[in-house]
Amino acid sequence: ARSRNPDTGFVVTANNRITDKDYPYTLGLFYAPEFRARRIFSRLSALSNCTPGDMQAIHAERESIPARILITALSGFEPEEAPHKDLLSRLLSWNCRMDADRIEPTLYSAVRKALNKLVLAPLYGPLAQKVFESVKAAEQRHLGQLSTQLILDMASGDTRLLPPGREWHELVQQAFTEGVENLQNAFGSDIEAWQWGKVHFTSPTHPLAGLFPELADSLNPPKVSVSGDGDTPQSAHFGPGFPFVIDSTSVARYVFDLSDWDMSRWIVPLGSSGHAGSGHYADQSALWSKIESI
Repeated sequence: ARSRNPDTGFVVTANNRITDKDYPYTLGLFYAPEFRARRIFSRLSALSNCTPGDMQAIHAERESIPARILITALSGFEPEEAPHKDLLSRLLSWNCRMDADRIEPTLYSAVRKALNKLVLAPLYGPLAQKVFESVKAAEQRHLGQLSTQLILDMASGDTRLLPPGREWHELVQQAFTEGVENLQNAFGSDIEAWQWGKVHFTSPTHPLAGLFPELADSLNPPKVSVSGDGDTPQSAHFGPGFPFVIDSTSVARYVFDLSDWDMSRWIVPLGSSGHAGSGHYADQSALWSKIESI
């Protein structure tokens, strides 16, 4: 597939499908949803005379399109319990940015997890427990594809995957209640402990740490809190469990300035050395987590 001199003046790809359904050749079986590419396209369309700083800001783009869809479905809901009312109010007024210092991203993510289980568990049948507790990438990918489909179905009003007799508005409301309860069970009733950066972080493990547990603290790079999620350009996907430990993320980030190559920038999640004893083993982690570059 190719695009030559597009009218936009730029090309966007974020692991999404880059051809339509009529394209006759197989390029792959699994693609990321279009949400990340749509946000990048929107940001680029508003720019002219771009600078490296503009590009770096797009790396940090963390507005969630699925969050906007889910919140819209919650409008009109009136929880009975006072704490739930306050949390819903915060969610409805949220700007849908998955910022590390906010609790709304955590609340939204918990509601979406609960909704996935309410809708998909009956379809999985006896395999449901295995799927929702799995840490295997292939099974998570399958669940992720269905999770995306649910958001698209919600936006269009398609109810084909819903349990018989259920509607989107009631399922979303139930998912909100269960999501809040799940957060309380996982992190306690103090909502400040629900900040996205406190529950959404990297947890890299060195391949040799399991063989030499006494050296694990030296081998394993430090954990860092990260904004974004799997649907935002600042990609930081997490698995089905709690906390929201990141299992897939944007790795090396580059900005190339073709007018002045010396102004180009880069950053990696750890460092430029693969040796755990090197000072450059993980010295870029803090900068990377803040979407800064060198």
